[in-house]
Amino acid sequence: MLPEPSLRARFVISLDFELYWGVLDGTELRDYADHLDGVRDAVPALLETFASHRIDATWATVGMLLAEDFDEALEAAPSYRMLPKSGHRCPYRYASLERVMPRAGGITHRRRHFARDLARHIVSTPGQELACHGYAHIGYLDARPDPDALRADLLAMRAIASRTLGVSPTSLVFPRNQFDDAAIAASVDAGFPVHRGTSGKSFEAPAAKEDERGTRRLLRGLDAIADVAAGTRTVGRRAGSIDVPGSRFFRPLRGVLDPFGELELRRIERELRAVSETGGVYHLWFHPHNFGRNLRPNLARLERILQVAGELREAGRMTSVTMRDAAKDAA
Repeated sequence: MLPEPSLRARFVISLDFELYWGVLDGTELRDYADHLDGVRDAVPALLETFASHRIDATWATVGMLLAEDFDEALEAAPSYRMLPKSGHRCPYRYASLERVMPRAGGITHRRRHFARDLARHIVSTPGQELACHGYAHIGYLDARPDPDALRADLLAMRAIASRTLGVSPTSLVFPRNQFDDAAIAASVDAGFPVHRGTSGKSFEAPAAKEDERGTRRLLRGLDAIADVAAGTRTVGRRAGSIDVPGSRFFRPLRGVLDPFGELELRRIERELRAVSETGGVYHLWFHPHNFGRNLRPNLARLERILQVAGELREAGRMTSVTMRDAAKDAA
């Protein structure tokens, strides 16, 4: 007997689409250029893979990458801005410097920061949701916590998405998964009633960058292959928003022969099957730039997961939904 439709598990995939804005604060451009250049191949390949496996996905997009260049990125920015704390690189200062002293590289350099064409590809692909990942990708806890500045940031992202793509996002992934109840309430005020929460595990709770100690990173790494702590995967409400919690970050291969890659795949496959028995939500997330290197091996790993999800769908035990649709189901 098949589960009732309301009890069937939901499989959610969300991607944090950032380009260099997502790693600007901790990585030099020259050290990550190959990952960023690979996004040009990764996004179309991921869309094709999702289509072939009938997977709906949510693409949480940084507003700045929807601009054509640094001039437009600054012109579309909010007048009241979130600004990172001292010691963190500021995207607005970075963009201002790039505008007055452009680096060599021309189109290649620009494509490491801007990708309106790829965003158009996403929104034109059936089953894909364009969501918000902030305008300038500044972590709420890495800035002076200011709900009004966050609201302005989110509204700026919505404005540029509406103007350039004709879409008005309603789902939100907070940059660096940093938020508190005040931030969530501000996001609802800005028109985002759905957000990606955390798993409930202590080492995945929202934290400022300076609080990301080695222990937290170590525990997250261990949890990818073994049970380290229990977490919740139930869609619920928090501060007026529907929380679609992330279940698992899909780690990219560090090398083609990554010794932990197979262990992680088996863990995700077990978790998918377990959730299909309970009617819960399994939410996998990653970044397109994670696939910028080792694209084919990483796609092959992803396809293994999607094949399991497909088997569960054919058995009537799981459906593929976007964050927006997962929230509708829970409403």
